[in-house]
Amino acid sequence: MRAALLAAVGALVLGGCGGESVIADGSYAAEPSDVSAQVLTAPLRLAWRGDEVEVETGCTRIVAQAEVDEVGDAATLRLAAVESTSTCNPPDSDPDVWVEAFLRTGPTVERSEGGGFQLFDEEVSVSFHPE
Repeated sequence: MRAALLAAVGALVLGGCGGESVIADGSYAAEPSDVSAQVLTAPLRLAWRGDEVEVETGCTRIVAQAEVDEVGDAATLRLAAVESTSTCNPPDSDPDVWVEAFLRTGPTVERSEGGGFQLFDEEVSVSFHPE
């Protein structure tokens, strides 16, 4: 049931089809509205597969379970980490660690014009557009 809901929300909200809704695939430039978000300038891939979200950015790969809190013009994701691997050196000072922490806040994911997308929570709003 949850997987079907996620696939439906992915197709409806984020423009995907089938069992996987790819929100973004490729290199995107970030346009942060908050100084702390300026680390989000690395290439980012965010894909939805059933009830899993897979995130790859820089030297970090995250595979997480996802729950949709709201359905409408945007989907609010709650991620519970399943697997997180990092080759960052040192890992606690790399921007990718901040990306993982931001994703764990349960940001809203919203498709934007021009093929980009936006991630935002109460404190940070980051728009991505294809480079």
